Amino acid sequence: MTTHTETTQFTTRINSRNLRAIKNEAKRRGQSYNEFMNDIVTLGLIAYVARKKGVASTTPALTERINNETFGEQKC
Repeated sequence: MTTHTETTQFTTRINSRNLRAIKNEAKRRGQSYNEFMNDIVTLGLIAYVARKKGVASTTPALTERINNETFGEQKC
């Protein structure tokens, strides 16, 4: 299967608390802010498309996987 990719540019509003958390997580992972934002948007789009197609995208296992891939292992 071939994947076609496009580059797009958009503007979004992120409150300062979330922005700080995103920047800190990107730094922790050794990624640039833009690279990490791209990961977040990509994972969000995958989840959105899966939900639209009726795939059980909200299963606890998938939600945990997306969270771990996006934000790393969370210790409670």
